[in-house]
Amino acid sequence: MESSRSRLEKAFDRFFQAGSRDGSVQALEVGCGDGRGSELVLRHLVRCYGSSAFDFCVLDIDMERVVEASRRLQGEPFRRRRVLRGDMYDLPFPAACFDFLVALNVFFWAERQKLLAEAARVLKPGGGLLACDRLPAASEEERLLITTSLSREQILGQP
Repeated sequence: MESSRSRLEKAFDRFFQAGSRDGSVQALEVGCGDGRGSELVLRHLVRCYGSSAFDFCVLDIDMERVVEASRRLQGEPFRRRRVLRGDMYDLPFPAACFDFLVALNVFFWAERQKLLAEAARVLKPGGGLLACDRLPAASEEERLLITTSLSREQILGQP
C-alpha cells in the first residue's frame, strides 16, 4: 500500500509540473504551521523550477507558528522564502500575484468559500490551488489523504 507521504509527493509533482511557467514563479502556502510541510513544498518547487526560479511565501495566523516556521526554514536552501503572519481569509497581497497557492491540512477544515474567494483573488490567470489534508483516524496508517487541485478559473466558475 502506498504511503500518504508518497501520495502527497506525487500530488505536488503533478501540480507543479502541470502548472509549469516560464520565468520566475510566485508560490504561497497558507496555514504553514511549523513549516514542516513547507519544506516539502520547497523541495518540489526546486525540483520543478530550479533553486532560483521561484519565490515562496508561507503564512500563518498564529505568531508562535510563524516563529517556528521561520526557524525551520533558515539557511541556503530556503533563501527565496518569506514567512509572514497573516489571515488566509484576508491575504496581505495584491490581486493576481501568485502562480500557485498551497493549503496543507487547512482546506477541509477551513471556511472553504472564504478561502476559495481569497485564493481566486491572489492567483494569476491560469494559477492553481492545491489543497491536501489528512483526515483523522484511529491510527496513523488509517489516515486518509485527500487532495484536490483547482485552477483559478475553476474556482471562479469560468470555462
